[in-house]
Amino acid sequence: MRRFIGIDMLCKFKNKLVESSSPMVMAIVNLTDDSFYAQSRHLNGLSKDDISIYAGADIIDLGACSTRPGSVPVSAQTEWERLEPALKIMQNECPEMPLSVDTFRPELVGRLAGYGVDIINDVSGGSEQMYQAVAEADMTYVLTHNAPYVSDEAVVDYFCRRADMAFRAGVKDLWIDPGFGFGKTIDENYRMLALLPWLKQMLGLPVLVGMSRKSMITVPLGSTPQQALEGTVAANTIALMNGADILRVHDVLPAKQLITIYSKFIEQKTTTPEWHDNNSNQNIPQS
Repeated sequence: MRRFIGIDMLCKFKNKLVESSSPMVMAIVNLTDDSFYAQSRHLNGLSKDDISIYAGADIIDLGACSTRPGSVPVSAQTEWERLEPALKIMQNECPEMPLSVDTFRPELVGRLAGYGVDIINDVSGGSEQMYQAVAEADMTYVLTHNAPYVSDEAVVDYFCRRADMAFRAGVKDLWIDPGFGFGKTIDENYRMLALLPWLKQMLGLPVLVGMSRKSMITVPLGSTPQQALEGTVAANTIALMNGADILRVHDVLPAKQLITIYSKFIEQKTTTPEWHDNNSNQNIPQS
């Protein structure tokens, strides 16, 4: 297992170890007709021109079965029929791009490995079958908190129990996702956001956050997903300051710009001021 150390991450993409010294951007690419944000949908599959929209992303996350609350999952066969053409396009046009697939179906993992997929982003929280499939494919697994918030301790217990199952099954690389929007009220989502520093300290694992244009942003603002870019940037800023390592977003450029500005701030924040005692009081007004 490659654990989180400081701000650096050691990931395995395309069977190569890659070190990242700053947070990464995962671009959401929906191959469905019912995702909650219409502009992210690619109803007729993914084309070469579509890929340019996501230029600058560190990871592409393909989803072919909607996981929004209240959606009805398509069959595994339909999910695969949507995924395979997109995987072929990515393999031909962007062979070095790290790929993630948003799926809860372990029976697809082996096929995905054949197309060079690096990450299984599973919002279900996983199962023994899924953990074993990911371990056999030697992929990174994203473990999502898919449950209501009960208490801080219950959240950590959830992650510890499932992470232990995954590691026992042979998974080497594990990221955690607080599961914003899955089984939680608006206030519970913000409690999970506030918990990020503690989760990192307790678990020592990279944290992926996916808040882009979700109801935890639109409801407080009284807006729609289409109007929620600024709110998303604000929420992601808080996430970065609380230790998030991967931002899963619909809008790549704003997220990359945010990380650039955040990284410049961190450079200065981590520099300890040099105090000179002999001059320390010379500019302080005397009463």
